[in-house]
Amino acid sequence: MQSHTSNPFGSGGDAASSSSASPRGAVGSGRLGAVSIPLHAAGQEFSYLFELFMHDYDALPIALYRHDEADDVCYVYTGPSPATALRASDIVFFLAPAKSMARIFSDNPPRARGQQGAGGK
Repeated sequence: MQSHTSNPFGSGGDAASSSSASPRGAVGSGRLGAVSIPLHAAGQEFSYLFELFMHDYDALPIALYRHDEADDVCYVYTGPSPATALRASDIVFFLAPAKSMARIFSDNPPRARGQQGAGGK
């Protein structure tokens, strides 16, 4: 079996290229990113992660990338219910201003599967 990191989208997870500049204040000035959820959020509800990302990063969490170990299937859960329990192995997709991306990535580094801590599945 291959060794996987918890972020299959590469280091950084920024889906937008740095060369795609938008005029200041333009609607399309945000970026799509994906990072491992903070370990302290494992076991919490999605509403906790939502508030954390909005407050700390001005970022909008929109989906979770999950691995179901029982069926060995990975999937993206879009628009999770606020009551959805977070797993340490979850990766959150989010939209954020370009200025927030570096801080989000440095605060939430990728983890190898064995480094998920308590609450991971």
